[in-house]
Amino acid sequence: MIGSSPTMRHLLFLSFLVCAHVSTAQTALDSLLRVLQDQTGLERIRTLGEVEWEIGFSDPQKALGYGREAMDLARLSEDSAAIAVAANDMAVSAHRAAQYPLAVALNQRALRIRHTLGDTLGMAASHAKLSSAYTELQRMDSALGHGYAAADLFEALKDTLRSAQLRGNLSRIYQLQKNFPMAEKAARKAVELLMKGGDTYAL
Repeated sequence: MIGSSPTMRHLLFLSFLVCAHVSTAQTALDSLLRVLQDQTGLERIRTLGEVEWEIGFSDPQKALGYGREAMDLARLSEDSAAIAVAANDMAVSAHRAAQYPLAVALNQRALRIRHTLGDTLGMAASHAKLSSAYTELQRMDSALGHGYAAADLFEALKDTLRSAQLRGNLSRIYQLQKNFPMAEKAARKAVELLMKGGDTYAL
């Protein structure tokens, strides 16, 4: 635009990026909804989870509706892994909708199944989500317990970045409790892991 200021050009560019992102997300959602029409069984459960994820950013309540359908299908399939996935996906929507007790119940269900299946990565993810939900509920002891469980599992899996992120979250929980020595200890552990991993941006 002739005569426009750098600030105006910057704002116009940001507006373009936002519009492009929204358009891309809508295209992806439309594609998923078309695919969903002809699907059944486990394929439909997986696609419902993807639809739930896409809608959950703007309308978590609507996303929960897709999550409930996925959970119903998973129960009918009697496939424990599918039930865990459906519970995990629905828990994300419940968290976004600020329905934290529901998020806890769903994550606990997913965690139990993943423990039985020996799904270590899934267990780590469920512990992390439980820590986040318990933090929102101000149940800090539970948040810390699940946070440490997630961080230790990710570290055992050699996922240094996620282990460090979890320890950063633990530091925040300790800060909320005004336990600053433990907050510092958790933060220093996060820094130590990030230095080992060489992730300078996260560090």
